[in-house]
Amino acid sequence: MLYQIKDSSKLPIAYASRTLSATERDYAQIEKEALAIVWGCGKFHDYIVGLTVNIETDYRPLVPIFMHKALDGLSPRLQRMKLKMIRYSYEVQYIPGKDLVIADALSRSPIEGGKDEELSEEITAYIQMVIATLPATDRRLSEIWQAHQEDEVCIQLINFVQKSWPEKNALPTHLSRYWEYRHSINIQDGLLMMNARLIIPESMRTEILKAIHEDHFGVTKCRARAKESIWWPGLSTQIERMISSCDSCSKQQVYHKEPMIKSEFPERPWQRVSVDLLKLKGKWYVIVADYYSRFFEVALLGNQKAQTVINHMKSIISRHGIPETELIADLSSQQLSRQLENINYFLKNMVLVL
Repeated sequence: MLYQIKDSSKLPIAYASRTLSATERDYAQIEKEALAIVWGCGKFHDYIVGLTVNIETDYRPLVPIFMHKALDGLSPRLQRMKLKMIRYSYEVQYIPGKDLVIADALSRSPIEGGKDEELSEEITAYIQMVIATLPATDRRLSEIWQAHQEDEVCIQLINFVQKSWPEKNALPTHLSRYWEYRHSINIQDGLLMMNARLIIPESMRTEILKAIHEDHFGVTKCRARAKESIWWPGLSTQIERMISSCDSCSKQQVYHKEPMIKSEFPERPWQRVSVDLLKLKGKWYVIVADYYSRFFEVALLGNQKAQTVINHMKSIISRHGIPETELIADLSSQQLSRQLENINYFLKNMVLVL
């Protein structure tokens, strides 16, 4: 019923009702309730477009779905319905069923929908597109459907979707993990899904995990592959555990060197100094840098002999003083000779060579 309030009285503007199509009768209860809102707004489009309207519902879970919940947290069907509502400005409010007398009466005496099934047809087409793009053969989808019918957990989930979810504290432990995903779990062409991903029954999970890891990709790629089409609680953790216990991956794993140990930051300038060699455009340079101030000096070398390096270092140190704590030289063994090591004496035995 569409009405406006004037002088605290509800003044009816229009009434409407229709039956559900054969496809819509298979919707989850929350999807049927959402469909009522979307269909009603479409029916009264000419009256409400451009205005802010209050939508009253006796189904409390619809309030966060239409008001706050992000699209990526909804099933594809609910996503499509919410997208249909973008054109309208609205607020959704929960009203107990006993106070929605007229709407309740109209729902018990529906009018055949006739040809006004555009939304249902679009949603059905979208569902068929989702199923068609799943990376699974018809035979595999048939096997998963059969497993859904035989798995105790899946049977109960299907029942919850088609009717309604109980409160979380009323769920057994093995089903409580699905509670936070209840608005995303849906049924499409008879297949139990979480958004657009197939929910895999317990009996098929080991086989599916092996298929995901058949190319021995790492954790990130295997998770991305799984995210394309399948889901069950704890899937990401099981993928990581499977890869960590894979013998083939362990043999081929590259073990990285230990991380570089950071040296303690100096308290004042010229307390710790480093020296290194640089080759640029065919010429060699010696670089001496202060750890504290980042001040550095560069000197062109005539050759790479240790004595040449030492002479330039003596020149720099004679102008700036001997480093208070240490001189760190990150040079290769070929560049370090006994002459360079003997610089310890010149620097009062305060040279650390790495």
